[in-house]
Amino acid sequence: MGPSPRPGRGWILGGVNAPTTSSPSLVGRGEDLAALRAAFEQARGGEVVTVVVAGDAGIGKTRLVQELAGWAHVQGARVLTGSCIDVGDATLPYGAIMDALRAVPAEAFEELGVALRRALATVVPEAAPDDEPHQGGQTALFGAVLRLLEQLGREAPLVLVLEDVHWADGSTEALVRFLAGGLRETAVLLVLTHRTDELQRDHPVRRFLAELGREARVSTRVLAPLTREETAGQLAGLAGGPVDGDTLDAIHVRSEGNPFFSGELLSVSVREGVVPATLRDTLVARLDRLPDPAQRVVRVAAACGRDADHDLLAGACALDDDTLDDALRACLAGHVLEVDPLRDAYRFRHGLLHEVAAAELLPGERVRLHARIADLLEARPLLPGTPGAHQLAEVAHHRLRAQDREAALVAALRAACAAEEVHALAEAGLNYDAALELWELVSDPEGLTGVDLPFLLERAAECRWLGFGDADISTRLRERALAELGEHASRLRRAEYLSRLATTSCYVNLSAQMPLHEEALSLLDDTPSLAAARVRGRYASVLMLTNQFGPAEREAVEAAAIARAVAARSEEADALITQAVCRSSAGDLDTALALLDRARPSASEAGDLRVLQRFYTNSTHILSGFGRYEDAVAVAREGLGVHARAGLDRHGSSGVQENGAAALRALGRLDEALELLGDDPGPVTKDTVCLHCGRAAVALQRGDLDAAADRLARIRAIDELEALVLVPVCTQQADVALWREDLPGALEAVRTGEAALVDGERLDAAPLLAMAVRVQADGVAAGVLDPDAARAEADRLLERLTRCAGIGERPLPLPDQLLLVAAAERSRLDPTPAPARWRSAVAGWQALGHPYEAGYARWRLAEALAGARGARGELEETLRAAHAGAVALGAARLAAATGRLARRTRVTLPGQRAEDVAFPELTPREREVLGLIADGRTNRQIAETLFISEKTASVHVSNILSKLGAANRGEAAAQAHRAGFDAEAATVR
Repeated sequence: MGPSPRPGRGWILGGVNAPTTSSPSLVGRGEDLAALRAAFEQARGGEVVTVVVAGDAGIGKTRLVQELAGWAHVQGARVLTGSCIDVGDATLPYGAIMDALRAVPAEAFEELGVALRRALATVVPEAAPDDEPHQGGQTALFGAVLRLLEQLGREAPLVLVLEDVHWADGSTEALVRFLAGGLRETAVLLVLTHRTDELQRDHPVRRFLAELGREARVSTRVLAPLTREETAGQLAGLAGGPVDGDTLDAIHVRSEGNPFFSGELLSVSVREGVVPATLRDTLVARLDRLPDPAQRVVRVAAACGRDADHDLLAGACALDDDTLDDALRACLAGHVLEVDPLRDAYRFRHGLLHEVAAAELLPGERVRLHARIADLLEARPLLPGTPGAHQLAEVAHHRLRAQDREAALVAALRAACAAEEVHALAEAGLNYDAALELWELVSDPEGLTGVDLPFLLERAAECRWLGFGDADISTRLRERALAELGEHASRLRRAEYLSRLATTSCYVNLSAQMPLHEEALSLLDDTPSLAAARVRGRYASVLMLTNQFGPAEREAVEAAAIARAVAARSEEADALITQAVCRSSAGDLDTALALLDRARPSASEAGDLRVLQRFYTNSTHILSGFGRYEDAVAVAREGLGVHARAGLDRHGSSGVQENGAAALRALGRLDEALELLGDDPGPVTKDTVCLHCGRAAVALQRGDLDAAADRLARIRAIDELEALVLVPVCTQQADVALWREDLPGALEAVRTGEAALVDGERLDAAPLLAMAVRVQADGVAAGVLDPDAARAEADRLLERLTRCAGIGERPLPLPDQLLLVAAAERSRLDPTPAPARWRSAVAGWQALGHPYEAGYARWRLAEALAGARGARGELEETLRAAHAGAVALGAARLAAATGRLARRTRVTLPGQRAEDVAFPELTPREREVLGLIADGRTNRQIAETLFISEKTASVHVSNILSKLGAANRGEAAAQAHRAGFDAEAATVR
């Protein structure tokens, strides 16, 4: 932790003191304010803290954070505040951050380097060190904001308040998530407020807040409604004395403890002696009391939005200066608007006031005002970077509301392109969607925009896919783009669009899209081009995903050469990533990592988000394939951070999430695996398959068979599943079925999975084939399968597994280990147990760092030792280690299995008393006799086995029947079988 920052001068955006219609003292929020102050003190000690303040509209969130801001200012803190704004259909990238950082004085920027200042200038033009534009992407901007805040927090405690994050755009969400997780060793308190009543079940900000809430340094305060007594205190402060009981009761019931509503109701009833029937009537009445010029200003301000800068408001009102000033003073005195002095702007005192005022506009008035505001905004010089995208988004919003279709189309397209340039993909997608809706409604749209419909459809598809994760809509848009191209389009453009369409389709049915790739290839000639590099690169990646590594590598090499010839850095990186996977599949890790190192700079800097996705997804895959799980997890976490900063929707990170989670599962860190997978992805779709697979695997390892089976069944229900998905799903289904002792289900799963391997031997078949051998062994043990037929089938499977493991140039760790495991499972079919096989399997899993699989192998080793009547010490040590490991992992089914084996073999597990084993009422000798009874032995046979007289054996049998309350030997044997009592293990010396 760094040194505590020194107290220093501060600045506050938005003011410290509450509005005059708020109670002079904070009522009913003592615990909440104390929690915020405690968080501030924690931050002042050098630990970054985030507090989310939540509650319904008007519940007092702003009043609370204003109280904190004033107190923190007195403590020597610097306070920055910004607000997310509701602009209807449009979005304002980084609006709240821009709002807050504009209050930072110029000297604070001067302490930063030139590159950081250029990056910051995309949000705050005042930070620019020169006229040179910022060349980096969103990652550089996020890093610059983080560096600025860390610097400020080391000079003096810093409180950054971002209000109304329920209106946050996707870019702001990503930046806030980055700051909350990335700020280190600086005195920064981040306070976020949001309306809980705005966040419906499907609200996109719900996921953002849920993910943020899992951070260790993030806490949430949900503000409760005021009690009647607290409302009485609030109203007394506003009225200057106690309010009569009838008025208090009426206001408290109507407001339901909402302090803003209570204050508004009181302000009307005190002045007019009445309480309106609804809050809307109250707010409208407040607006109606303003003089006519002030009401006109309010109507114009309502059309502008929650905020309106002075110049825009003045231009739209068209009043002379004196009249405008008088009208604005009336708005301020009436507590409808308030001044934002740092921005030379006005703001509705509450969002509900703005909503009511906007709803009061007449239809024709609304259209005229939006048109006038759009004209004024367009007349302004266009700012660079994010401010410019923000400006164009506002223009598009007002053009749409003005119902000027031609102008709205042009504005929406400009706003979409600008948002794309600053990686605000979701915002760009919304504006592209708006442009598409307008395209058919105007004459000569191409003449107006300078682009054709296929281009618009393609860009809308790209943003819909990367910004929202909606492959179905993106696919339909791209299909339409191809249809619109027609025969007049150039061969290269058609090839590019075909390739993009094929790539948009999810990997659950890659083979079905292969004809599209081949058609795209047929349109290419021998001339190097950007389109050729892209088409061949995408084709190579599909060949790789379908395990055709040889052809994939050849295509990737050619694609990389074409890309270098035309200086296409992203396309070269794409091809190098495919080559790396192909090399790793051949066992050549060094070359694979070298290829990734070559691809990394272009993948992370060139701006192609698809290549960025592929780099991190395949890097984690390659590292895990060689047992480098810790490295894979580190790269996955790095990749998720990069994805968030790049504005990718969650679907774009699903491959990295699943690969990272798989590495954590291998390491036995199941809680971390679930955390990396994020929130439950909801319905099983082609886009969420890998996330559901990951969750099913965690459930299976924990022994929650119902949860695992449900997810796997829903995945299997998807039509035309690719082997890439179906084979591992069937492997997991077989595992679930075996734990359930459902041999028919296990057989169906492995047979279906193997039938999907129609393209020959492939590396990813190894887990399924090893599982299929286990199915044969369990089937014989359960008396379901014929031993001779099972041995023949297991031998066939082993032979195929050997071929799969040997297809690479060099051996790979996991397939080789699965060969050892399958050989050990095969030994269970032999008459004589083979502990040595299982010792090798245990050692292999330990070397790879798989605690769960090592625990399973130890369980089987203990079984083999008991069956072979091996050394008692090794049996006890193995079984105790297996059980302890299963308990530590939370692997309930494996723990139960090892516990049953311990009871059968009379092994006392850690924490268990010797008398806690099965049938504690029996002596050790009697338990031996019971085991032989369960095995069907007669008294003579028992005597011969235990080297005792037949009379003594008879006495033991009588004592056992008496203690167990069994009427005969058959009942005693049945009790032994139900308890999992093992006849042979019970007699191990």
